[in-house]
Amino acid sequence: MNPTKIKMRRWLGALVLGLALGLGVACAPPLKGIDLGKERAPDFRLSDARGNSIALADLRGKVVVLTFLYTNCVNECPLIASKFRNTANQLGDAMKQVAFIAVSTDPEGDTPLAVEKFLQEQLIQGQLAYLIGARAQLEPVWQAYYVATATNSSSVKSLLQSTRVIVIDKQGNQRVDLRGDFIPADLVFDIRALLSE
Repeated sequence: MNPTKIKMRRWLGALVLGLALGLGVACAPPLKGIDLGKERAPDFRLSDARGNSIALADLRGKVVVLTFLYTNCVNECPLIASKFRNTANQLGDAMKQVAFIAVSTDPEGDTPLAVEKFLQEQLIQGQLAYLIGARAQLEPVWQAYYVATATNSSSVKSLLQSTRVIVIDKQGNQRVDLRGDFIPADLVFDIRALLSE
């Protein structure tokens, strides 16, 4: 075959492949949840119940699922933990590239013992890093992620649970907010989509 024709066929093949890939990217279905663009996730460093220090920046290269919980919560928090467990089970080996993080919204009530008990009861030990700290350590994180807590007039803490579930990509950018009423299939979809980027 003529060398010019061979070059032309290769060029056309590369063009067709490039167009197909380009259309595939353009036609990729959007992520589930509220689109957060690609705003950088504010960094923080906190410790888990065993004293292990974890910074959000340390998790670059993984998809991070961030939420805000408290151990005395009887409705949304156990439900979110259950959905995380279900998601982790569906992801299987891909969980090695994912980090589930919960930041406490109750610095006085979320003691190491309370956190360990919560993780055991929710059957999510080893899958969810539940980060705690003093109020002065946690408040900047709440503010950075627009999570509110309040104290009522009798000085008994009343927590305004945001039920935010923020999915952060491997580069450390906030991508979607699923809120607490998400279904695990949506979270699995988003995680897999971000892992493939």
